[in-house]
Amino acid sequence: MLEGKSAIDGFSVVSAGGASLKSGRLVKVAKLLRSAKTLWRRGCSGGFSPRKSDLNFAPSAGPAFDSVLAKIKREAMRRKVWFRLSKVERALVDLTLKCVKQPRSPRLIDVLASIIVKVKAFLAGQLQWLMGQVGKPLAMKLSKIAESWGNKEARKWAEDVSFIRFLTVMDKTFQSLAWRH
Repeated sequence: MLEGKSAIDGFSVVSAGGASLKSGRLVKVAKLLRSAKTLWRRGCSGGFSPRKSDLNFAPSAGPAFDSVLAKIKREAMRRKVWFRLSKVERALVDLTLKCVKQPRSPRLIDVLASIIVKVKAFLAGQLQWLMGQVGKPLAMKLSKIAESWGNKEARKWAEDVSFIRFLTVMDKTFQSLAWRH
């Protein structure tokens, strides 16, 4: 073994990104190397790395790619909100995708629904979330006040997305968040 580096048969093995491969992946890499199913290339640092196409570390019994849960997970990972979920929530979704074709347990369905709602809220973005938390209540309050003064068209204000967005952006909560970034 080389000092401080992962090695197979005396060669240091690095990923395509340049990081040393972990020991769990080394087993698969060693099998690929010995079975001559992969091509290796020597990097500029002297280490060998396998082709990316040969390193498919996904489990063989993967998720059904057309399921709603799999689509939500892919979108969350693509938009980098997947890791905002707790480790337990991520594990629950992963295990459900691997082991359950159609969830039937009411408890599992409720928990998955709450996770999906949380992911959808993360995907919606901060402005959409603030519109629901700040702008919508303000629009409802202002429309009720205007209705009490006799404005019959004011009832539509509470559902007008443009008005809700305007109230959200003009609110001091949004202003304080905007100045932080």
